[in-house]
Amino acid sequence: MIVKTLVNVYQGIKGILISKYLSPQLKGRLLVDYFRLTLILAKIFFLKAKINQVTIKSFNYKINFDNFITFFYLFNEIFCKGVYIPLQINTLYDVGANIGLVTLWYKFFNPHLKVLAFEPVKENYEYLLKNLKDNHINNVRTYKMALSDKKGTADFFVISDDIQSLDSGLVLNQNLPHYVFKTKVAKLSDFIKNGQAKLVKIDVEGAEINIFRDLFKSGKIKLVKNIIFESHFFNEKQKREMTKVFVKLRQKGTLATITNSRFTNISYYQKK
Repeated sequence: MIVKTLVNVYQGIKGILISKYLSPQLKGRLLVDYFRLTLILAKIFFLKAKINQVTIKSFNYKINFDNFITFFYLFNEIFCKGVYIPLQINTLYDVGANIGLVTLWYKFFNPHLKVLAFEPVKENYEYLLKNLKDNHINNVRTYKMALSDKKGTADFFVISDDIQSLDSGLVLNQNLPHYVFKTKVAKLSDFIKNGQAKLVKIDVEGAEINIFRDLFKSGKIKLVKNIIFESHFFNEKQKREMTKVFVKLRQKGTLATITNSRFTNISYYQKK
């Protein structure tokens, strides 16, 4: 885990330095924050320290979380590595909102942004609400549910690991210790109205196939201007299904890969 963390730290610092979207002043303040958070990370690893809240001074955010290592991984990806392009938008669908870092990121660049945030895990959802409240974030509607291509209830698999817990979802992708709970599921298409979906962010650890299936079947994909999404390739079936999704998206707009790894891609779709 330490080697993987060091690689992520290097990528985070590099992402801040080469960012086209952050001002020189903001980069400087963020690097100071990053150094401070890395020291906390070292205390977690070597001194087994316990911490549940940090202040990101560069963005003036107070962040609450259950696990610092999980938080640091998310913070690194969203605020530092440049994965989430800070578009000028007025509506965000945050699917797989976790503790709300993507919502906070886009709210910083779009203060009047309207957000619909979906998160089924009880602990994450409670931290999402706390982070919105503590940072005085308004105009966000939260939903304690998962999204799929059907309505009702489904099993949700939570992996018991500091980092692999981020792979928790409606699909159990890895043979790791986990627990299961029942969650409400709904269809994203039921929440999308004409002209509203300026950006949809999808991070649902394998269930993205079902969400895209719903968007294509309902025709609501034509109402979505931008999508930033993770796609997962833990087995051959997922690879085949996502390949079909990529083909359909390219027929309707442009599709670019932002990050690429053995099991996961993060891609950006923009409607023609």
